[in-house]
Amino acid sequence: MTLKCFVFGALLIGAMGCGEQRDARENDAQRALASARDLEEELTDLPQAIARYGEIATQFPQTEAGKKARSRQAMLERVQTRLADRDSVSQDSTQIFYEAVVEIAPDYFAALKKLGTNYSNQLHLNAPLAARMGMVVAKDHSLKIWAKQDSMWSRYAFRPIPSNRFWQDQLCKDALKVTKMLIAQAFRDYDRALAVINRGLDYASGKDVMAQAKVYAAYCTFWQGRNEDLERGIALANEALSYEFLSDNDRTRAYHVIGLCHRYLYQDSKDVADLDAAIKALNEAVNIDGDMGEVKELLKEARQQKARETKPQRSAARPPSKSSGASSVRASGKLTQTGTGASSGLFYIVLDDRVQCFFSNAGLAAGRQQMKRFQKSSAMTLIVSGTDRGTMPLSGQRRLDNCRIVDWR
Repeated sequence: MTLKCFVFGALLIGAMGCGEQRDARENDAQRALASARDLEEELTDLPQAIARYGEIATQFPQTEAGKKARSRQAMLERVQTRLADRDSVSQDSTQIFYEAVVEIAPDYFAALKKLGTNYSNQLHLNAPLAARMGMVVAKDHSLKIWAKQDSMWSRYAFRPIPSNRFWQDQLCKDALKVTKMLIAQAFRDYDRALAVINRGLDYASGKDVMAQAKVYAAYCTFWQGRNEDLERGIALANEALSYEFLSDNDRTRAYHVIGLCHRYLYQDSKDVADLDAAIKALNEAVNIDGDMGEVKELLKEARQQKARETKPQRSAARPPSKSSGASSVRASGKLTQTGTGASSGLFYIVLDDRVQCFFSNAGLAAGRQQMKRFQKSSAMTLIVSGTDRGTMPLSGQRRLDNCRIVDWR
């Protein structure tokens, strides 16, 4: 029994040792395979890459990494055969030629760079032209090229090395070009623009391009219109502003977006804090660039609205009544009677220092109800009731001294 246990233990230890050796060889093969990818950066290194993958496959034939190396070697050999014809390819056929190469090797970085550069150059030319001239053909072509660019690079596993990070940022820049085109006055396709710039942010690596992209993402998000979108737009703009090297132009745009979002939030919330935040952000934008007429106008409107919201009640003289011996008091938000007597007096309601409606007090002493309609911004209905010529208590939603507005239509 003791002998059997000894033999079993020896076999187990031997098996464990073999397993550790296999793991070690697999790890060595994986490291060799990863380092070989450095030879895929340039087309001129293609022969070396093919040879290196062949060496790995020969050295580690039983490992998974060795099998991948053999497969990669065969793929790159097909690419090499295809590239042998590139000297005879015309300039107009470059895109088609490299699309065929990428079809053979969808993640061969050197070929992706070549075709990606072609796509980027087309976007650099066509997207601004479409935005400036409103050319639908150029816009559609740019969208088609961006779709190809995105589809091609989405299959590539980026590595944390400078050349890969460069292309991650370049893809975000391409998305920015398309976004600027889509939000141009001629198109104003904010939904599609938001999808494009969000995709660009998925690629972005550097803080500078990421910050600029977030400014435009914030603007496109603002146009979605829901309160949660407005909050998201503010957050994105603030994230962009946190980057200290953001350009003055983009900093101005970011503050503009924050002002827009807070202004629209105020329309629903009626919270003066939103209005204050809008004014503060728009002030910052104007301080950076005083030539932005649209922002200055928006700031002016916000300030005027704030002044109306915080305007104190005050008294002012009212022109004499036609009734003999009448006196009048004009007080914002008050219901006032002029003249004397149960039937000769004239009631009026003053809101925002403007007389909003007039009506006689005839019949009020008898306790009858009256209804009047008047205008203030949008149509407003005021339900009036009273039992005494000197006062007119009203029913409704918001009290203005001894009267209330009861309904906005």
